[in-house]
Amino acid sequence: MLRYLLILSAACGLCFGANILAVFPGVWKSHYLFGRRLISNLAQRGHNVTILSAYYSLPQENVTEITIPNVEKNFLDMGLTFNLDEIRDKSILEQFSKSIYAATSNVDVVMGSEQVQSMLKSKETKFDLLLIDSFMSDALLGFSVYYNVPTVVVSPIGPNKWINEMVGNIHNSAMHPNSFLPLLDNMNLGKRITNTLMSIFEKLTYNCLYLPYHEYAYQRYFGQLIGDQQTLPSLWDVVHNVSMVLVNSNPVSQYPRAFVPNMVEIGGAHIFNNMTKMSKSVLKFMDDAPEGILYISFGANLKTDDLPKEKFDALIQAVRAVQGRLRVILKLESFDLEDQPRHTVIAPWLPQQEILAHPKLKVFISTVGLMSMIESIHYAAPVLGVPIFPEQELNMKRLEQLGTGVRVNYDNFTNDSLVEAINELLANPEYKENAKRASALFNDSLTSPIDLAVHNIEMVLRTGGARHLRSAATKLGFIQAELIDVSLIILLGIVMIIAVPSMIICVILRRNNCKRQAQANEVVKTATKNGVDIKNKKKKQH
Repeated sequence: MLRYLLILSAACGLCFGANILAVFPGVWKSHYLFGRRLISNLAQRGHNVTILSAYYSLPQENVTEITIPNVEKNFLDMGLTFNLDEIRDKSILEQFSKSIYAATSNVDVVMGSEQVQSMLKSKETKFDLLLIDSFMSDALLGFSVYYNVPTVVVSPIGPNKWINEMVGNIHNSAMHPNSFLPLLDNMNLGKRITNTLMSIFEKLTYNCLYLPYHEYAYQRYFGQLIGDQQTLPSLWDVVHNVSMVLVNSNPVSQYPRAFVPNMVEIGGAHIFNNMTKMSKSVLKFMDDAPEGILYISFGANLKTDDLPKEKFDALIQAVRAVQGRLRVILKLESFDLEDQPRHTVIAPWLPQQEILAHPKLKVFISTVGLMSMIESIHYAAPVLGVPIFPEQELNMKRLEQLGTGVRVNYDNFTNDSLVEAINELLANPEYKENAKRASALFNDSLTSPIDLAVHNIEMVLRTGGARHLRSAATKLGFIQAELIDVSLIILLGIVMIIAVPSMIICVILRRNNCKRQAQANEVVKTATKNGVDIKNKKKKQH
């Protein structure tokens, strides 16, 4: 018995009190908030976490935050924007290419930070694990090489083709929609063709554009740091050496799909168990609502007042139109409204989860980002969706498929269309009933997503990288993984099976034809000779 207790104690010692480096370097605040929830739980379990990010939270025991300056400035300097009309005017190709350049430039911003350089040069700083947001930050996987630690990748945007390739997970274009396309998993022939072509384009840009840029940045920074101490592996090898990938997805919010053992779904891990952020005034405002609450938020990064004037005015008119029946809570970053609507709470930042969880909530107006979508399903909140990005289009289609939301297209964003959609959600009880059913399915699990995430992170720590879960697919090249070499050999075999007998038959037929031709020629020759002999005899007779 004592032996088993000692083994258990040793196993626990391997994971509790670990030093973890968390890197969430992107401009998207929702990604930081998702990661911050994981970090908070890890810290509560006794781990020491250092987080690199453009954002920061209230101080927490066991958490050290290093704030990276100029991340948003770099995003804007690279030609990207939060302006909704400008975003929609850009093609997917333009947005994609600029995002790649901005992501590479963001590596310079992170590695150029004085605090980061100080951390890297400190001989006392040691880590046991790298926890990193995967979104266009592959070069920063070099931290795992520098500190010689296993890596857990977090994908706040859910699974995609690039993430799948890290751990050798299958991406089948016949059933797995590309994240840049507003498609569901049930696709007809035309959509499968489009999806396949987009997936091929995505792979080509990753291998020929994105990865070479990040390889250069990775070699430039981490090559200097490591120096002659060891051989720096290629970024391709580092990318395919991650221990675990945690994806923000769920079969209800996305769709059912297969995963390799070291790719784990933790959709909803950012959802709180204890809700304490609601101010007493806002809580009383909601409790006293006679007929319910309309909540409006366009997400963590997109600002409601980034809407063009005519669309912003349409939104305010819609608020005025329903304020006789519903109280309104509006996330609005500026307060320059000349005449604030009655029965309305306006604030630049609001506790969204607490609002969605309130029993008086009737309608949630959103751009349907992934985390807002997951929260709406978890809390059974009917959604009026105004999708802007392709992935938001996909999320909205999923809500329509579940029967929990109504769409208003951005191009048709008017007072009348908004009021009509709000009335539809209020008048038809099926939306709320469908939302309750989806919520029950989403939450039907033996363990919570956050506990599952923490368990898997600690399992990587305990096992030194969870190598027993890794798929052999990570060691295969594209030709081997896609069975192109096998297909060519089989095709060659089929060709030979058909061609060899055909050639033999052709040779036999050709020989037979030659014999027949020779015989025919011999007959003609004999006949000709006989004819000549007869003529000669006749001449002699004369």
